[in-house]
Amino acid sequence: MYVTRVQRHERAQPPLPGAEPATPPRRQRLTAQPGVAVRLSHNWHPVDELAWSLEGTAWVKVHDTALAVTPEHAVYVPAGVAHHVEVPAEAMLAPLFLPSMHALGPQAHRVRRSPALDALAAPLMGPHPGADLPGEARAFVRTLRGHDAEGGPPWPLDERAAAVAEAVRRDPGGRMTLQEHAERLGVSARTLQRAFQANTGLGFTQWRARWRLARATTLLRDGATVSEAAAACGYTASSFIARYRAEFGVTPGQRAGR
Repeated sequence: MYVTRVQRHERAQPPLPGAEPATPPRRQRLTAQPGVAVRLSHNWHPVDELAWSLEGTAWVKVHDTALAVTPEHAVYVPAGVAHHVEVPAEAMLAPLFLPSMHALGPQAHRVRRSPALDALAAPLMGPHPGADLPGEARAFVRTLRGHDAEGGPPWPLDERAAAVAEAVRRDPGGRMTLQEHAERLGVSARTLQRAFQANTGLGFTQWRARWRLARATTLLRDGATVSEAAAACGYTASSFIARYRAEFGVTPGQRAGR
């Protein structure tokens, strides 16, 4: 099975990272064709896309890399990235077009799904264009960012706290304090701390520490050495190993299967 209405775009120059999309996200009409395999080649879109499995396993191919779309993992395809889609006859795929450009970075990759992410995705899969649900679409993107690091903490929905979380996501090893973030946003550090606590159940320092460890886990899974993952997330190798063991009960090397 396959979602037969797939949004297509005229070929043009891919958009530049950081620019705002000119149009809101589009939701797809879910019209299935039983027993029909589908292959779509040389696709690209002016906004980010999340390939979402409703049933079975499909494939998104970017360059020479094949990424499996399963009921447990979606596949993120950044705006402007050419890709191929293969959907076997027994699978059903829903492409979600998001109101963002490079929200999860410039590289296509898999994103682990969760009940919270599934619940936010459901209203974006209806039969009508997504322009009537801009708030839900933005909330979905914010939560999606929080799921991009495997085992990461909840993503704050408060826009001010989310701006701080985004800064940490972009630079996990950054040393900005909560006070410095607050001054940048023109609010008090106490306001941000309350927002983090209310939205995630964690204070900012705890949230950042968990995000760093989750991001380090992703880097290790993708082939980084322990030293590389530690440096990218603001740790020395020894402090990273100690912190990782305290959080997960295993060393980074053991988690990576090395």
